[in-house]
Amino acid sequence: MDADALTRAMQSTHLDDTPTTDEPGHLLFNPSEDSRLPTGALDNTPRYLFRVVSPLSDGHTDSTWVRSKAACQNLRSSQEDIFDNLDSQKRHAVAHALNLHLRWWSEDGVADNFVSWTSSLLFALQYIYYRHHHKWDGSSLEDINLYVVDTTSFPRGTFLRDLDLMQAFFDPNDESREGLNSFRKLREGSYYFGEYLTQGSLRITDKHQVVSASSLFQGDLLQRLQPVLPDIRDSPGEEPPLANGVRDLRGQIWPVGTFDPASAEEMRRRLLAVGEITKLFDDEWRFPLAVYFAGLIGPEGEGWSAGYIVSNALQSVYSDEIGKLERSDFRIIAPETMPELGRVQELISDIYMDFLARRSTEILANAKMLVLHLSPRNVSTLEDAFPATEGATMYTRLVWTQLAQFANIRAACEQIVAVLDD
Repeated sequence: MDADALTRAMQSTHLDDTPTTDEPGHLLFNPSEDSRLPTGALDNTPRYLFRVVSPLSDGHTDSTWVRSKAACQNLRSSQEDIFDNLDSQKRHAVAHALNLHLRWWSEDGVADNFVSWTSSLLFALQYIYYRHHHKWDGSSLEDINLYVVDTTSFPRGTFLRDLDLMQAFFDPNDESREGLNSFRKLREGSYYFGEYLTQGSLRITDKHQVVSASSLFQGDLLQRLQPVLPDIRDSPGEEPPLANGVRDLRGQIWPVGTFDPASAEEMRRRLLAVGEITKLFDDEWRFPLAVYFAGLIGPEGEGWSAGYIVSNALQSVYSDEIGKLERSDFRIIAPETMPELGRVQELISDIYMDFLARRSTEILANAKMLVLHLSPRNVSTLEDAFPATEGATMYTRLVWTQLAQFANIRAACEQIVAVLDD
């Protein structure tokens, strides 16, 4: 590590990370109705977000806290929501600070109270490669960590999408190529990487997973998963690509038009790599992260069996975990420009369709056994033995309640058949 890198590391270091007893665990975005934030922006958050951290990252991140650079400097503004007392002067200041943060620029006198996350695992992995090989970082893989948070563990308003924030703060009259409006237009195209922001300090205890980059890259795990991912041992020889690198990977993994799909055997080898990777995480996190990593395998071949190798494998391994979740619990924001998330969304849909189909088959088999056991003769016997009279006994009422339930079952079956006929 050279002298300049050491200086940057010291500037980014939080010297006293011990929280006071009354320190809040988050600083929420709380926009007013006239904030210009798009409708629904506070609910436009995927369930899982990723963050890559090295010793030279701005701010401070550990297994307890994620702090912005301003929070590390104990600036008073680090405890103030950007939407508080929002007048024209503050709006301009927030827009300027947001533009600097998103462009990775800094300016004396401008506090950076934002922390960045990404919904794209592909971007996070490329960012590890970028930090490891870039001359202004060069951290070892042992010192670079990948964090994952479950956003449902945090209050509404903890996270906001970069595009939504830019929409709220950009100046439509700003034609500068270096302004927020210009950057917003860039992000609306293929240079979008699912960035989300928090502000101030965020307590992540028991709400996250963390794994070292060295663990992810050991034994060529990631290249066994997806061979086009860059070999971490190969130095690019110049500044490593990040944004363009992700765009290139998207084109290679999810090509437009015809492609040569991996064989079934190759798919199985890649799925073995998924299994090894997910062992790095705690049990309750393995299923969702398996889906994210399996999404990087890319598209499958055509045909009924070829097109469902990945989803069938995940469903068979994680059937218990799938049964505990609703499909809606797995919230994904997948714009067309992010095929890595589109594939995750596809897998989730296929997995739950397969799970529901199997469960429906089991239910129908059990129902068939019950109906066949309860023959018409047995029903007639019940009706004769327990006639419906005003002085009916408890057993009579129970039997007629059961018979009424069978009538309800028949009506439900008729409704299902009608839907299928349509």
